[in-house]
Amino acid sequence: MGTSSPAAGYRGQVVYPPDEHLRLEEAFRKCPGEWVAIDRKTGRIVAAKDSPYELSGYVKERGIRGVDIIRAPAENESEVVGFG
Repeated sequence: MGTSSPAAGYRGQVVYPPDEHLRLEEAFRKCPGEWVAIDRKTGRIVAAKDSPYELSGYVKERGIRGVDIIRAPAENESEVVGFG
């Protein structure tokens, strides 16, 4: 993880602010098992839905831009780790 603000658009390297892990932790805690749209500039949760399709439709329908979409794991899910 880097130390500057998130990239305006993905250009091969994503850079996170120093407290990014705290923002993701908040998303994981507040929205377990859901797909979450997080504002790239503020790190705030913009929306959370049960499926990526539902979230994508919500974001597109409202013209929301500048968000990263991730899935917050449910508390009872195993952590998946892989290479590449």
